[in-house]
Amino acid sequence: IPPYHPQGNPAECAMKTVGKAIKLSDQTPRGMEQALELALADYRDTPHVITGLTPNAATKLNLQAQIDKLKETDWDS
Repeated sequence: IPPYHPQGNPAECAMKTVGKAIKLSDQTPRGMEQALELALADYRDTPHVITGLTPNAATKLNLQAQIDKLKETDWDS
């Protein structure tokens, strides 16, 4: 990532979404909390352009793969 191009940084892109949610809230603590919850829920349910998986689905697949790997491990040796 070029040092003077923060738009290319994934963390900056995520913070842009959070900033918009806060600006759209009514600026009360409960309003900001609710706005962030809704923004995160929308983000987690939006499919990725390349994989077609939502972050929720990808996380569940990753966790299931780790659980399956643990089940296959021979713990007796």
